[in-house]
Amino acid sequence: MLLGGPPGKSQLTAFMSAVVSNGGAWPCGEGSTNPGDVIFMSAEDGIQDTIIPRLMAAGANTSRVHIVAAATKPDGTGRKTFSLKTDVDLLEAKAKEIGCVRLIIVDPISAYMGGSDGNGNVETREVLEPLADIANRLRIAVVAVTHLNKGGSGGNQSALNRFAGSIAFVAAARAAFAVIEDPEDDERRLLLQAKNNLGAKCKGLAFRMEQRLVEDDILSSNIFFESDYVSQSIDEALTASESRGSSTAGQTSKDDAAEFLGEVLAQGPRDVLEVEALARAATLLAADRPLRQNKAFRDARKKLGVVAAREGFGPGARYVLSLPGTPCAPKNTMCAPSGDRAHMDNPGAHGENGGSQ
Repeated sequence: MLLGGPPGKSQLTAFMSAVVSNGGAWPCGEGSTNPGDVIFMSAEDGIQDTIIPRLMAAGANTSRVHIVAAATKPDGTGRKTFSLKTDVDLLEAKAKEIGCVRLIIVDPISAYMGGSDGNGNVETREVLEPLADIANRLRIAVVAVTHLNKGGSGGNQSALNRFAGSIAFVAAARAAFAVIEDPEDDERRLLLQAKNNLGAKCKGLAFRMEQRLVEDDILSSNIFFESDYVSQSIDEALTASESRGSSTAGQTSKDDAAEFLGEVLAQGPRDVLEVEALARAATLLAADRPLRQNKAFRDARKKLGVVAAREGFGPGARYVLSLPGTPCAPKNTMCAPSGDRAHMDNPGAHGENGGSQ
């Protein structure tokens, strides 16, 4: 599998290592794995100060994660950078020695090409084919990490052509995924499929990063996945992410969103789904986005102090939005309670965390 993207993909490989080393479930009910060992090759991050704390933050069984730092020179005189071009037999020997390797992570793949031109199709295939052969024979999943190129002129370059280096990297992989920054949420990342030769098209996922203290009060990062799938296509997400911050026509500003919410909620509380429908009709909100995933609307809600309250419980529950000081009683009610019984001190433990607000 090929995994490309900006910062965030290394946290994802730590998450994969945790799932495999413990034996656990993949996000959103995508299946599970039996416990197994991981060979982790990383050329861009320090082992003690970054990789190990990141694995600990993810909850990995570190005794089953084997970090490869270098290879022994053929003449035995010292160590050298591991090369997939010349040392792939050492990788196979190590996997057999460990005995139960289920995952090999190569991060980034470009650092282990042994001087081969990663932009040349022929040379790239010559390096990757022995690695693919090991994976097939030993039944080990391989995740090769890379970067994404910027979009071409006009921003119409397809996702498959955005992975750094030769197209042979994408061709050799059975599946390819990209980590993409959400243009409307700084803390959110999308995991979207660019290619899959192994089955039906996968649904997109979203995850967020959080800081976590690990052993000896070391601060590291971890990710957690959202429960809902992402409907946005990878090409749409890449285009939107890269035009972030630009003055693209149709991009909703905080002031536009605040003016809209002020007008819509001026007459009283409104169901959040109704507000979203009105925002889409006004071309201020994308068809596949709830308000809570739109940065302009989130900022506008903070600016106006918009209150979200839950009404009811179970499948029939709904969320309503209102401006500060606006009564939260439903419209056109009859026999509504009066006095203290009608006062709501707290919208409930769910508050802003549930529903589609």
